[in-house]
Amino acid sequence: MRDDIIINGITDDMVAALMDGTATAEEIRMILAALPHCKELQEIITVAIGVDRDLALGFDVEDMLLKRAYAASSKRGNLCCWECEKHILDKHHIAYDEAEMLSVAEKNMWICDKGTALNNIGRSAESLGMSIEQRFMGSLEDLCQALESKRDVIVAVDGGELLGDRWMEMMEDIFDGEKPDHTVVVLGYDKELNTVTVYDPNSDNDTDSYPIEQFMDAWNDSNNYFVTVCK
Repeated sequence: MRDDIIINGITDDMVAALMDGTATAEEIRMILAALPHCKELQEIITVAIGVDRDLALGFDVEDMLLKRAYAASSKRGNLCCWECEKHILDKHHIAYDEAEMLSVAEKNMWICDKGTALNNIGRSAESLGMSIEQRFMGSLEDLCQALESKRDVIVAVDGGELLGDRWMEMMEDIFDGEKPDHTVVVLGYDKELNTVTVYDPNSDNDTDSYPIEQFMDAWNDSNNYFVTVCK
């Protein structure tokens, strides 16, 4: 692959990082914005991800590309998504062998050294008989509707914007791009207090509540990606 700029500041290295799953959310968005205007980039992307060119300008490709971001951060290394799924399984009293479930996840590459690709969030729960649905561009209303219908909800977020230094995270978003590097389980929304309550594998608390603005800032970094889980 050539070491030059393809279009609008997009380099071959950025495209290679995208294919390898290491591109930042900002790099992915740059590539998506350029796709309709660059035939060469369309050829590279469509060949690499194996879709017809007719799909290259549609949401299907955006969906596929953004799923190459990884959520990894947790107190147990790269297992935040897995911990969220365990939380849901425990809630529904679904029996599982923890070592076996982790082994299956690693064997199927649902968990790797970089964490869990967004399109693999929920796979462990699914393998144990639960149904999952994955979506980008969600809204607070979508989350509330899912909870009201007794579905569990996992969202991909920038974990540092919840538990970390928000000023430093804002600087990171500006200079290093938005990074959905963590997942939490959404437990509820309090309209009166305007807060969202979550289970966070990185937190020492059973639950944590955040002002809606803070939660949305963290969630926006994944293009509002969420997974619903139900029996």
